[in-house]
Formats: sequence, C-alpha cells, structure tokens
Amino acid sequence: MTLELTQQCRHIAVIPDGNRRWASQRGMTPGAGHAEGARRAVSLAEWCRDWKVSHLTIFLMSRTNFDRPSEELVPLLQAVEDVFDRLSLVPATGLRTIGNLGLLPVTSRRRIEAAVALSHACPDLNVNLAVGYDSDEEIRHAMNRGFTDVKDFRDSLDLAGQPGIDFVIRTSGERRLSGFLPLQTAQAELHFTDTLWPDFGKSDFDLAMKDFSSRQRRYGL
Repeated sequence: MTLELTQQCRHIAVIPDGNRRWASQRGMTPGAGHAEGARRAVSLAEWCRDWKVSHLTIFLMSRTNFDRPSEELVPLLQAVEDVFDRLSLVPATGLRTIGNLGLLPVTSRRRIEAAVALSHACPDLNVNLAVGYDSDEEIRHAMNRGFTDVKDFRDSLDLAGQPGIDFVIRTSGERRLSGFLPLQTAQAELHFTDTLWPDFGKSDFDLAMKDFSSRQRRYGL
C-alpha cells in the first residue's frame, strides 16, 4: 500500500534509541534488545517505501558506542552486522555506509562490506547506515579535503549528492540529536516519541509521517 503526504519527504533519518531499556524491562540482556532492534530495520525500510521515501539514514553506532564494555559491545556489533545482512537481501534497496568503519574489528568490517557489495544503488530506496559516526570527525575530514566555497564544502560531507534530510525521528523519549549529521539536518523537521525502538511499529511510523505532513516548513522565512 502506498500512502500520500501533503508535502515532499525524500529523506528520513532515524535515531533508533531504547534497545537496552527495552531488554532491561523484560529481564533480558542488552544484546537481546539490540537483536530485536536490528529486526526493526527491515520493517523501517518497507514503511519508507510505502510512503515513497527515496532515502533513509539510520544511526546504528556512534564513535563513543565503541567505548562500551566488551560484554555489551560484542552483541551490539553482531546486531549491526545483522542489519546490513538483512537489508542487503531486500529487493531494490541500495546500501551505503557513513562513519568510521576503521573502528570495527576486521571480521565485522568485511561482513559489512560484503553486504554492501550485494546491494546496488537504485531509484527505489537508498539506505545509509551510520557506524562509528562522529560529527566532529566528519567536519574535520571535509575541511582537510580542501574547499573553495560552501557548496564545495557540503560536497565533501557524508551524504554528498543525496537530498537533504527532511525529517528526523528519534525513539525512546530522548529529545536531542546527539550530534548526528548537524549540517544535513539543519532544516529538518523533528519528531520525538517515547516508544522504545524495539516496540516502534508501523502505526508509530505512520503517526510520525502524518505529523510531518501537518508541518509548515518555513526554512527560516
């Protein structure tokens, strides 16, 4: 089923927060929450397709997430790998990574690169998966590449060549962006929900999209 918006939304960014709290509420390990969260990623891609969204960016891991203790980091990495594996099998879905993959263990990096290689860019849905992302690092790298004007600088950032982010959704009740793509989200509409990511369903996504559709986007005018 294809749904309609009253205004264009080409690019959605999602900060899927609340996996650990979801697991804790059920007496489960954090890894179980991350695993359940990973399964939501495929559903999210399908929901975006229903709403004719062409680009989706998901914040899987920040650079600071790598500082977590090994007993939590290992299952988190497994969940991240699962997201890539699952999405690589979704027809007409192109995958791309942003962030610092060099932080990953070699086995994880190779598995992610293999999943990306299985996918292909397409006009249907392009998915950016952020792993080891840090906004300061992104901006520093862009500045080191050299630029002559603002457009040249923006073309050196992650997501260059893609539509700007129209809409950001964050789950679990947190009301902040945590430094996620600060320049690309400068004109984005924001939607925060108390629902934990593993509980975030199609009805929640539809509600968010209807919220976006009701906004008046002024772009500072």
